[in-house]
Amino acid sequence: MKAFLVDTMECVKSWQSSASPRQYFTHHICRQGHRALAYSREVNWDTGARMYRTQVFVPETKEPILDMAGNPIGISPDGRYCAVQQAERGPVLLVDIDSGAECAVITPENKDAFAIAVFSPDNRFVAVSMHLQTTFVSLESGFSQRRMQAQGNVNY
Repeated sequence: MKAFLVDTMECVKSWQSSASPRQYFTHHICRQGHRALAYSREVNWDTGARMYRTQVFVPETKEPILDMAGNPIGISPDGRYCAVQQAERGPVLLVDIDSGAECAVITPENKDAFAIAVFSPDNRFVAVSMHLQTTFVSLESGFSQRRMQAQGNVNY
């Protein structure tokens, strides 16, 4: 995996996995550029189920500093937290990357909802949107949550 500056195409960071290169896909890179959020996907050919693994890499290392089940949906600008959707369309975990601790769990009301996570540029909040529900989580005051429900149709 490599990070390039868009205007000059200069390679500014690179990450290397110890696994086969076709197994990992870069998903997000934190704004500071010191952590890359990646995932791998496997298919159970008997059931057809897709299984995702989230991994966080630091530059020039082959082993991830975090490895867990689920689909990555975001990393905070400072690289401290990541949001991972469990199973396919399940709850979202907010994870402290350094410790691996689950800081918050956001459970969708609609059990068939894909999630989108957006971290604020100042690392104070994350908004997790699933179907008609958006949950705001404070990253600085005990991970308190506020939920907002939309009306009507929502398209992503």
